[in-house]
Amino acid sequence: MTDSAGADNAPAVTPRRQLAPALRRRVRAVLLRAAARRRAVPGIRVLTYHLLPSPSEFRAHVEAIRSVGEIIDEDAFLDALEHPETLTSGGCRVLLTFDDGYRQHLIGEALDLVRDLRLRPTVFMLAAGVDPGLGAPQRLVRSQRDQARPLVDAAELRAAVAAGWFVGSHTSTHWDCSRGGADDLAREIGGSKTILEDCLGTEVRTFAFPWGKPENLSPDAVHAVGTYGYRAAFTTVRGRIAQRPASELDLPRDVVEDWWGAREVRGCLTGVLDRVRVGS
Repeated sequence: MTDSAGADNAPAVTPRRQLAPALRRRVRAVLLRAAARRRAVPGIRVLTYHLLPSPSEFRAHVEAIRSVGEIIDEDAFLDALEHPETLTSGGCRVLLTFDDGYRQHLIGEALDLVRDLRLRPTVFMLAAGVDPGLGAPQRLVRSQRDQARPLVDAAELRAAVAAGWFVGSHTSTHWDCSRGGADDLAREIGGSKTILEDCLGTEVRTFAFPWGKPENLSPDAVHAVGTYGYRAAFTTVRGRIAQRPASELDLPRDVVEDWWGAREVRGCLTGVLDRVRVGS
């Protein structure tokens, strides 16, 4: 996933198309590790994972964040959007999110780990997990695709909520929201909200666009997110929220890449990658 916004004194970076993948990663690693020595920037930054790192690595990520800022939950995030004058008053704050709804991060020891760390993340759930009649999701993380049941079912999702997780929508079937007509958007954006709310008995207030790049959003899709009653929606354009956003329906979000350690996570909180487009 991916993308950009603004960082103070960030070095100029060669455009993505001119760098080979290995070199892009080396450049990002140098930037992140150097930035880790700087202060985290005030405002709210939303981090997203697909899979939970190993317990020791995830604990290190959480400790790195807490060493420079505060981890908040969806309630606090939405309250801050309603009161934008508070967005930078709390220093650096971080909302942790996970995409797709894999059993890997939502059952068993993973639930225990998140609870032990006193976290209340948001999972952006594919409604097809709780209603298989919707069909198979269009693309899952490679390591999960061949598993018989990679996504949590309705009972497992309810157990995660009971353990403290929040649930947002990630469409019904991991739909590319740049395409399709009104019926597709109704099924994927409106329909997923209804299915998840019926499953949980609570309001689903947030949405994350699959892939989340500018080319994966259409104006009709963004409009549909508002029409169906979501209060906030996220892209994967990197950046922080430090003032009243022009729209609450295409907010920035930083993808935590699978090779990141604690230093890289801490470096991200300085905004050093906000002008660097990264792949998923």
